[in-house]
Amino acid sequence: MTDLDELTEKSQLPTLKDNVTADNFERVCLYLLSCAQYEPNPDNEELISTAKDIYLKFEKDVEALRCALILNDVPLISEIFNDCKDP
Repeated sequence: MTDLDELTEKSQLPTLKDNVTADNFERVCLYLLSCAQYEPNPDNEELISTAKDIYLKFEKDVEALRCALILNDVPLISEIFNDCKDP
């Protein structure tokens, strides 16, 4: 079992945001979003939200917006869209 698997099982996902780097954040987010497909609510929402937070940390607004759309969180969608620095 990988360390990432252990983090998802122990609900330690918020610590991921602080520990990912520019070298690995894309793989981590893809893994989280892939796992979310197989988890029931609200566990899948926690995985998607963590991926969204990581994408925002690295200014990947489009990917973060996609996560917000998956979550169907209209206020979050508006916030990400309005805070986007790239016109």
